[in-house]
Amino acid sequence: RQCVEFFPENEFKPQEIANVCWAMATSAYRAPDAFWDGAANAAVIAMAEARAQPQNMANTVWAFAKDGGGTPAVRKAAFERLAAYSAARIDEFNPQELGNTVWAFATAEYDAPELFAAIADSATPRATTFSPQELANLAWAFAKRLGPALGEEPLEGGDARDRRCASASTDLFDAISRQCVEFFPENEFKPQEIANVCWAMATSAYRAPDAFWDGAANAAVIAMAEARAQPQNMANTVWAFAKDGGGTPAVRKAAFERLAAYSAARIDEFNPQELGNTVWAFATAEYDAPELFAAIADSATPRATTFSPQELANLAWAFAKRLGPALGEEPLEGGDARDRRCASASTDLFDAISRQCVEFF
Repeated sequence: RQCVEFFPENEFKPQEIANVCWAMATSAYRAPDAFWDGAANAAVIAMAEARAQPQNMANTVWAFAKDGGGTPAVRKAAFERLAAYSAARIDEFNPQELGNTVWAFATAEYDAPELFAAIADSATPRATTFSPQELANLAWAFAKRLGPALGEEPLEGGDARDRRCASASTDLFDAISRQCVEFFPENEFKPQEIANVCWAMATSAYRAPDAFWDGAANAAVIAMAEARAQPQNMANTVWAFAKDGGGTPAVRKAAFERLAAYSAARIDEFNPQELGNTVWAFATAEYDAPELFAAIADSATPRATTFSPQELANLAWAFAKRLGPALGEEPLEGGDARDRRCASASTDLFDAISRQCVEFF
């Protein structure tokens, strides 16, 4: 309440605005729109001052994106002005500040092609100084905001700002890919960082070289075996490998085999979306993993009543894509025990999916 009183008087210094916004966004407290609108208007004035530091700007837009508070028109105007301020001083931003800024605009889904181009231009020659986490965060945010447009040849006659952003972003992904190749053998990437950078490469239209995917595969085999690896990390990583299709066949195959074993061992920790992404990946990549498919079927069958229609459909599609007519057939005596087990578990799963669909239809 007191901040709302002070904001119109413009007595907050840039760091003070950044600090109070960061505090509101970091806590679970839900400040009213009056707070966020007042902070936005105050920030537009304060962050234009020479004494405003890049950290102040980055932390402020991060806070607005994290909380999501404020009225849409006021938020939009503030993001537009803060994008311009940041772009004008982007070479003063350190890697973490660049990452926080691009994360904020990607998460808030505000279009800022000139800012993204400026960040790409600034970060590209400095990529060798970024940590694995900073590389992964930057790649994730660019892919989240630009998606398939990143890496595509921009159309002639399109918006010049979008063409400039696409070109600069491709150069940045070249630099990120090269630096990741250097880092992967050192096993410094955490599981989430591997998942994020692989997701970014696969989500964009950028074609990373096989050296990137082979390095990521070898690093993932080590990182995803750690207890801190989350099911989402495993699922997003195999999804990315299947989506992109990059890497040399032998390295890909070895990685899928190990990741199948890791996933099967912890399958009951996977939520419906993670189960779907995992089985989609193995079905799309056409890797045989009967023990994993049986484990997914065993885990999903008693939980089918909690799945959404989309999750049921995705699961059914992936199982049918990989198993085909073998799903539902009586397995031959004397055949591979793993295949028999997979066929039996998959039939039980389809029984459960069928029943749940009848409820939803």
